[in-house]
Amino acid sequence: MWSRILAILFDSSIYGFVLMLATVLLGIAAGGALGGLITGWRPSSRLAAIALGTTEIGIGLVAILALVTFGGAYDALLALRETPLARLVRTDTRLMAALCVVTVLPAALLMGATFPLAARLWAAGSTRLGQRLGGIYGANVGGAIVGSLCGGFVLVPIFGAHHGLLVLAAVNVAVGSALLLVTTRRLWPMLPGAAFPHATLWLGGDLLIGSNQPLVLSRSMLESRLADLHARAALAEVGFNHAQDVLSQFRADSATLHAYAGDGPILTDDHPLLEYFLGLDAPAEPADLSGLQGRPNVQD
Repeated sequence: MWSRILAILFDSSIYGFVLMLATVLLGIAAGGALGGLITGWRPSSRLAAIALGTTEIGIGLVAILALVTFGGAYDALLALRETPLARLVRTDTRLMAALCVVTVLPAALLMGATFPLAARLWAAGSTRLGQRLGGIYGANVGGAIVGSLCGGFVLVPIFGAHHGLLVLAAVNVAVGSALLLVTTRRLWPMLPGAAFPHATLWLGGDLLIGSNQPLVLSRSMLESRLADLHARAALAEVGFNHAQDVLSQFRADSATLHAYAGDGPILTDDHPLLEYFLGLDAPAEPADLSGLQGRPNVQD
């Protein structure tokens, strides 16, 4: 649709289309590198979602600004022919290239940055990183194909190029706003489900075990593990001599923990790393979780 708008001021030759396409690809490549730099800082899922939502809103606002100032940008660039910078816009091809940079490149930069941020969100904490990245890459390319077809065969015939771009800009703003709303209203789960989708509480509330799959508690499995001499010796040092000794230390499963904690902000950087730290002095005593009790789902 940008090529249709540029054709208003320039001829609709192949040169205009090539310049517009090259500008879009340049912006997407540079924006992707910028987005990769941001994700290289390993932001949490919540921060990545905020960045993605803000970027989507920026795409819509920049596109609207480019459409509103399109004529003025052309006049300003044309006026450069009377200045020492005249060589930059001396020919119509150079003038068209400069107009593409001013109007198309900013939105293309932001569009390129969305993919690394979306990939960071989709693949966070997954043990199937390749599958997740392949899936979102396929969705990205498929969306580009569908968007191109809809733009050429639906939006332009119905709304025209100018209003069609306004519709797409409004969609970007709406999607980004919805993502920010969901993120800032703290509809993300707390610890059980942030770094790991399943969690169980043990040892009077002192030990939280997270896992990607539900933890299956089987008395026969525990007894078979205790049959190993090394495992039996290690568990005996902490007072676990029988399977029932282990099961007696169970406190709560994921459902019980979620019912107790409720929804709230993520309290983890969702990196599956074990961290040790010293807590700060607090005026109040920490919450007592010893009274939190659930029943283990034991398979005989």
